[in-house]
Amino acid sequence: MPRRFSSVDKGKWLEAHEQGKSENYIAREIAHCDVRTVKKGLEEARRIRNANLAQVELVKDALKRHYDDLLRVADEVVTSMVLPQPELNINWSREYTTQPLSISKARVDYEGDGKGTVILSVEDTPSWTLFCEHLKRHRLMKDLSTWKRIVVDHLGKRDALQRKLLTVLENETGLNIGSEGIMGIEYLATHDLYRMVIRKVLGFPEGKYSEEDIKVGKAGEVIIAGNLLARTVEGKEEQYKSSILTVLEKLLRSQEAGETASTYETLVNITNRVKSTAQEISLLGLVPGRCRICKQLGL
Repeated sequence: MPRRFSSVDKGKWLEAHEQGKSENYIAREIAHCDVRTVKKGLEEARRIRNANLAQVELVKDALKRHYDDLLRVADEVVTSMVLPQPELNINWSREYTTQPLSISKARVDYEGDGKGTVILSVEDTPSWTLFCEHLKRHRLMKDLSTWKRIVVDHLGKRDALQRKLLTVLENETGLNIGSEGIMGIEYLATHDLYRMVIRKVLGFPEGKYSEEDIKVGKAGEVIIAGNLLARTVEGKEEQYKSSILTVLEKLLRSQEAGETASTYETLVNITNRVKSTAQEISLLGLVPGRCRICKQLGL
């Protein structure tokens, strides 16, 4: 029966052949077999080696694509760390209803009364779950969870400030918001008044939303930024304008304004922290930890 040789034996033949040993020498001095057996063994050894090298390259390519995807997620997290702008509008109503609000690359399902959920756009991608598996114990995920909570908390404070504005506006002027009568406050224009307040509270430049933009008409109107704010009795325009300016002063000194400013400052800090941590991961070029894909690739 012909002698059988293992793949290890054939690998040693290939190593010797590549070091300059002839097939006849290997057959005579190493394998102690017919030269034809050595030739077949060398061919088989080359096929096995080439297959192994190809497998290694495939795994390397797969790992590179995998980490490129994860790093793109890290970059998306960075660009998602955008603060809610003063123009973000929370619709006011007597009853709370869930509102979808957009903040750059994030969606907030705001439920009212400081409750809601935040979902980054990148969370809807297949790579997000793998990214979370990699970083399940990393501070980025904890900070990101804190960021989401503070976003909702801050929007709740804004909501409370807006409701305070509407209540004080009705109390101070004696006019009803959305009134169908001759006298009343136009609901839509209260958003302009709110923008004036929120920009001051958050420290944004006033732009067109300033006290100078509150003007009076000639037939009982009080106008803000070119929009009708209040319908009043002719000749009482200045009196109601003065009442509205008093409303602004009270709002800026209110507890709601203080809480809105405080949560915004906290949000600025956590936003910068999340962004910085995600940028560090991106610059590292490697996402720490591993996921089920890494395990399948042998890591």
